[in-house]
Amino acid sequence: RKGLLVLAFSVLAIYLLFPYVERFVYDAFGISWYDKFISSSESGGSGRLDIWTKVIELQGDSNLTEWIWGHGYGKVLILTGRWSAHNDFLEVLFDYGIVGTLLYIGIYNQLIKYALRYIKNRNASATALTISVIQMMVLSMFSHLVIYPHLLMTASLVWGYCMIDENRGVYSMNTGGT
Repeated sequence: RKGLLVLAFSVLAIYLLFPYVERFVYDAFGISWYDKFISSSESGGSGRLDIWTKVIELQGDSNLTEWIWGHGYGKVLILTGRWSAHNDFLEVLFDYGIVGTLLYIGIYNQLIKYALRYIKNRNASATALTISVIQMMVLSMFSHLVIYPHLLMTASLVWGYCMIDENRGVYSMNTGGT
């Protein structure tokens, strides 16, 4: 109940403060998140729909070997001239094929299993892990998290910390706290 109260208060605070933050950012940098969000439907998500269409067309022209094993690292960037797929699932499918995509989805599968187990066991790291996994999934669908190692490394550090934290608790319980 305490966590739900904190969550509700945080959402309310963000809701009340957002117009002021939006105004500050607009005044300081000339950027309006609201305008960008509204115009994204007209621009196809800053051109993402065009990029996705191009990558899907390129994938459709692939032979069986390329479907299974992919085209190789960075081929989306090379073949589109300058873009990543802006969708990690498309990027991984094109660059690493079905094999790489299954491995990539396997990472999500394991992370979701950990998050659900942490939630069930009321692990102290459950919130951090769950938010991190959700954040990565959303970013992976609309951006290019995988092709920048520092972004993936940051998420991996959170996961590693959560898993170390869990193992430390298990170790302490099994060894009498040593």
